[in-house]
Amino acid sequence: MIWSLIPKEGIVSKEHSIRFGDSRDELRKALEATYSCETPKNFQNEDDFKNESVYIRVRYDADNRVEDIEFLGGQLEYRDINLHEGTTFSEIEDSFRSIGLSFCDTEWFGEGKDCAELEISIATREQVGGDGDDIEWVIMSNDPESFS
Repeated sequence: MIWSLIPKEGIVSKEHSIRFGDSRDELRKALEATYSCETPKNFQNEDDFKNESVYIRVRYDADNRVEDIEFLGGQLEYRDINLHEGTTFSEIEDSFRSIGLSFCDTEWFGEGKDCAELEISIATREQVGGDGDDIEWVIMSNDPESFS
């Protein structure tokens, strides 16, 4: 299943959407037929949605509304640019440059690069302690302070 980034709104696929402000209960219900849902023991404000090809972590605010979306596995794209599986940061950076987008050092996390125009942060495996230029995660946030 291919997911598409909708800047400053969330992500969508043919079957589902995860949008900032969505209710936790409603999101769980909408995704339950396609994805398993686990709440990490030490992070009660998060849900991990997984199946054999997709891994998405969602963080919620104090009102249990979607605040952050962390894409950890599967196919995610923006304007036909592959942002996760089967691509590298160098390829994404080149593609973004061709449409007038750029990256800067992150101020949000200790690793990764931010694209302020899209309000996303992307980290490679190497940036999080592994090896290679392959993508480890893409994070979107509804918190405008994250990218200011």
